[in-house]
Amino acid sequence: MYRNIQANALEQYPLHIAVDSVRDGGVDVLTEPLNWLIRNGPGIHAPDAYGRLPLHYAFIAIGEECVDESEKSIDPVAVVSVLEHAMERDKLDWPDLRGNTPLHYAARRDANVCAVTLLGRGCQLDRLNKKRNTPLGIAVLYRNEACTLTLIQAKSDVAIQVTSENKLDKVDDERWVWIPKRSKHQLPMECSSLVSLVVRNGWQAIIYVILNILGKNERTIGELLRAALQYRTYNLASTLLTALSQIVNEGE
Repeated sequence: MYRNIQANALEQYPLHIAVDSVRDGGVDVLTEPLNWLIRNGPGIHAPDAYGRLPLHYAFIAIGEECVDESEKSIDPVAVVSVLEHAMERDKLDWPDLRGNTPLHYAARRDANVCAVTLLGRGCQLDRLNKKRNTPLGIAVLYRNEACTLTLIQAKSDVAIQVTSENKLDKVDDERWVWIPKRSKHQLPMECSSLVSLVVRNGWQAIIYVILNILGKNERTIGELLRAALQYRTYNLASTLLTALSQIVNEGE
């Protein structure tokens, strides 16, 4: 029987708060309070006002609309392990109001072991958030190489577009704000191919992994070549140009 445990004004139960408080503890974290709250109270499957379950808060702080650019990588496997063992499988893919599942946030924080754990429970690889980004797109966008490789090896789709996660919600609100006082990060929404962002990140090994998946054809090589020129990686551009010439000559 639940012991009169109530949610707060943001519909967060003590379990939400407890997970948030131990998020950065790594493996040396006391998880017994989490176990007690799971056994004795509601909340494990309860979305709060942001649409987030306690599992979301293993990766993102309460009150954050999105993970801040400056946030360090974390891999809270001890916390995630306790929560996922107590959860119904279909709830592990629960999206918040931004459409982000726990796997999206794991990819954002480069929580590689947590990503493997969630994938092992059957979480959807290519689920789209409100910006139409998959977890793989998020990992590449924020330069998280380990999680990127894990998601690619799990057969996530690499032939995708990735949309900037820059917030656009304030643009209309700032139409009457003096330009120098407007938010600095309200950039236009940009869309890039995943392979071009891999080139931007300088991940040569992953470039070849993607080539093995998509095949060395004119379209793939051409897209990589365009990205190499855009990001001024001229040695890569030279290699790709040679490969493209060979493909064209073989087709004649």
